[in-house]
Amino acid sequence: ENIVSNENAGKMVYIKPISNLQSLALEWELNKKFTIDETKSAALIAYTLTRGQKFSLLETLKKEHLAEELDVTVDKVGGNQSLLSIEVKLTDLGLQNTSKVINRCFEAINNLKTSSIPSYLFHEMESMAKLNYEYQSHEDAFEFVSNNTVNLLDEDISTYPKKTLLASHYSSENVLEIINSLNFSNAQFYLIADPKKTKVPLDLQEKWTKAEYTIKDLSPTLKTSL
Repeated sequence: ENIVSNENAGKMVYIKPISNLQSLALEWELNKKFTIDETKSAALIAYTLTRGQKFSLLETLKKEHLAEELDVTVDKVGGNQSLLSIEVKLTDLGLQNTSKVINRCFEAINNLKTSSIPSYLFHEMESMAKLNYEYQSHEDAFEFVSNNTVNLLDEDISTYPKKTLLASHYSSENVLEIINSLNFSNAQFYLIADPKKTKVPLDLQEKWTKAEYTIKDLSPTLKTSL
């Protein structure tokens, strides 16, 4: 079954943090065929969105004093489920202008929809993966065994870790299919911040952690813009 609830798709979940956090997350559950994808097309999209080139998403958000950090990740969270997430660490100004931050994220996604991702970025991502593996830092023994054991569930030891680290080939078709699926109507939005700052009352409590939260529709103005 899907992990993401269709009932909450296109809605904002406001969450009260324990510590002093201010972050906005946009999250999509990818088509199951991309959970184990040898072309690593979702990872290429994440790499492109976080790459620090001129006019990048993070540079734009920093220039407008809306964010301090940006992270885009692709995580396998089940046997055939994976999530692509954009997480933005907000400034106080960014917290007051979350609609603008969301708009900027979708502008970056839409740029990829119209221009796609050039193959040289694929080769750059592959080169960085090789360098990071060759010059990896010392890892705690338990973490090393744990991480490699998890990876070996998806790759035979005869080729390991090649398929885990590197893509088989560049697939513009897969890239475009994934990018076109990243719409606001099927995204999950999470705003983790002090409710005193967001001015949104929290009327629900999570079953296990007792975290306070509430779920609201996006504003009609933001929906129209998106």
